[in-house]
Amino acid sequence: MLALGGGVGTAATAASAAGVAAPDKTPGKYKNLGSGGTSTLEREDQFNGISSRSSDSADENVKKEVLDTTRKWLETVTSNKPTAAVETSALYAKDAVLWGTVSEQLRVTPGEIRSYFDFFAGLPGLRVAAYQPYVRVWESDTAINDGYYVFAWQGPDGVEVQKHARFSFVYRREGGREGTWKIVDHHSSLLPTAPAKLVKATTVLL
Repeated sequence: MLALGGGVGTAATAASAAGVAAPDKTPGKYKNLGSGGTSTLEREDQFNGISSRSSDSADENVKKEVLDTTRKWLETVTSNKPTAAVETSALYAKDAVLWGTVSEQLRVTPGEIRSYFDFFAGLPGLRVAAYQPYVRVWESDTAINDGYYVFAWQGPDGVEVQKHARFSFVYRREGGREGTWKIVDHHSSLLPTAPAKLVKATTVLL
């Protein structure tokens, strides 16, 4: 698992020392969720849980491009800049749809997507506490990145909030082989708590 952010590995201890709440364990049960600090994205090519329908060099290049594009999204949405909402929404195609992590509505226009990030990217101290991708390549101009991430921000009482979520990004390359990857579908939702009797998947360990 790629850990992003400070205080990795001893979240509960760090939280206590910093005067913030321990990581929210419901839903999700993941380690390496530090508290405080800013997002520091490690290189995704250090993670070996990446897959595609074939293993040729063209697909490997596409996977790297998709990981770099997701990395840019993570860095942009958590930049804490006044322009974060504008810059994040610009990463979506004009016909993109978004199920936001904290939204009850499907957003299907550039304006609706922008309004979501006006709120989400503006959360105080927003950062990525953990991130793990799983990429599949379908065609030279289509790819999907599934996985989970953990977002953290400062709550109204000054205590850090952490939310575990799963995501699916669908990307389309616009402008030919040298074009830009744009998000055309993005689904993000809080992780559920699995029933005790549900057999765990073993092929992809997210």
